[in-house]
Amino acid sequence: MHYTVKCQLSRWTLQTWPKEDPEKLTESPYRCRSWRHTGECAEWRARNDYARIVAGMATRDYWCHVVLTYHNWQGRDVQVLWRQSLGNWARLRKRIGRIYGEYKYIQTWEVTRKGCPHCHMAVSCQRMHELCERIPQGLDKPARDAIGQHNFVTVMGEHAQACGFGERGYIEAIWGQEGFVRYLEKLKRELTMAASKSQLPLEAPRHFRRIRASVRLIPPPHKDERITGHLVDEAGEIVTKRKAVTS
Repeated sequence: MHYTVKCQLSRWTLQTWPKEDPEKLTESPYRCRSWRHTGECAEWRARNDYARIVAGMATRDYWCHVVLTYHNWQGRDVQVLWRQSLGNWARLRKRIGRIYGEYKYIQTWEVTRKGCPHCHMAVSCQRMHELCERIPQGLDKPARDAIGQHNFVTVMGEHAQACGFGERGYIEAIWGQEGFVRYLEKLKRELTMAASKSQLPLEAPRHFRRIRASVRLIPPPHKDERITGHLVDEAGEIVTKRKAVTS
């Protein structure tokens, strides 16, 4: 991406100043803060996204951890999968609403180590939560995965496949404050690991939003409305109009 290259090479400069005192101008190297820019920027974005997700999840009860996959993807064009993914989810989202009624969701899109798209979701829906078999703590991973797969088949599997996703999946109901804390710890590890390793969906189409959620569920990225500024390119030309600055 053009903006990640400019960030990597420190070609652009961010000029900021308090709206009430334009004379106090400060300059700093432009940082894109994009999840596509592996390293410092992606890690910053992961921390920011984590804080927003925690805030959103705190407003609802009955959360489930859901994983959607494209299990039989080998031999298929991964770019096609990325383009289809949002349509697949749009159809499944409507089905879930028809079957289970009102619900909220937060998605994080990643890639497997082999490069296949997959989606982690937190879904807040009491009926889905009630249908899930509880996964006891202390089980080994194969046993946990087996129950999670059973829950997926029971709650969503048929509909997920009808909408284009794979037959393999995972659903775990989050129980109580302790379970909520465990889920958040896992989410934080996944976000930070993806930011520093190979799970970022860098092959996703341009403008693909890695984090998606129900309308107004998670807060927008924080902006200090007291500060304004603009970007200046290597030729000294203004790249953007004045705007509030993301902190």
